[in-house]
Amino acid sequence: MAGQAGETRPVRLGLACTGWIAEWAVHQPIRDGSPATVAFVASRDPARARAYAAERAIPASGAWPDLLDRPDVDAVYVATPNAGHLRLALEAVRAGKHVLCEKPLGHDPGAVAELCAEARRRRVLVREAYHYRAHPALAGVLAALRGGAVGEVRRVEVHYGWPLERADDVRLSAELDGGALMDVGCYGLDLVRRLTPALPEVTGVRARTGPTGVDLTAEVRLRSGPVRARVWASLRSPAFVCDARVTGTEGSLGLSSPFLPVLPGPEATRLFRARWGPGTRAPAPREGPFTSYRYQLDAFARDVAAGEYGAGEGIADQARLLGQVRERMRGAR
Repeated sequence: MAGQAGETRPVRLGLACTGWIAEWAVHQPIRDGSPATVAFVASRDPARARAYAAERAIPASGAWPDLLDRPDVDAVYVATPNAGHLRLALEAVRAGKHVLCEKPLGHDPGAVAELCAEARRRRVLVREAYHYRAHPALAGVLAALRGGAVGEVRRVEVHYGWPLERADDVRLSAELDGGALMDVGCYGLDLVRRLTPALPEVTGVRARTGPTGVDLTAEVRLRSGPVRARVWASLRSPAFVCDARVTGTEGSLGLSSPFLPVLPGPEATRLFRARWGPGTRAPAPREGPFTSYRYQLDAFARDVAAGEYGAGEGIADQARLLGQVRERMRGAR
């Protein structure tokens, strides 16, 4: 990745998507200054890829195998429907490409472990795009909680839901791994996992299944040592809701919009708020003017340039937890 002395060449990305999320996760961050460029876009429909490339001045387009063969692509951004994430990520790793994959990467622990091993073997970096973690405000709060700001954590409550109205949306497809858990519930599981002493145990699952076979609303109860947690997720919430509450032995914390701290768009809107309860050792707030997607792409590009590689145990743990919840969910239907 080295250019002239003291410089770092931007990471050259290939997009495995032509959907809206790439605007938030890739195009806007690059316009705002992330050290990356888009060299190629792939789609199952070559005409769609060509149109997408022309609209966004991307130099080349084609099919997925073409992307993997491109020497001018350093890394791949995967944002297909959920069912394709793990397969495409593994193929990209085997082709020697770094991977930034939209969440959730997968729910098959064995297959995810294979991906992690392959990433180490090929010396490429794999990141699962839980973008909220990258924002300085959220990173500061998580660090404070782990450092005892509310004492020892005892309870975590997470609610994330919104009203999905499009009947043909991919989130409603069982074949494409849709459903509330996979769309928004996975964020809550990720947050709980980061605040518990060990991988949580799933103690209960309730779900309301729609006519297409996916969970429209899900509630997951978890336990990890002395910590109890509940994650609620919905695609049928009457209105948008995104909040969390953490209670400890010495205080509490309420979080507003933890998973979308700054709303992307021409005029970025800050949504995140942290409300520390009495008795807490609240840290000084950490600000950040950009979206969490911008910070995520910055970190990914920086780590690729620095030669970081592997996938990290967090990816495998998240897959194990998602797999446990989905297994319990099948039994609850």
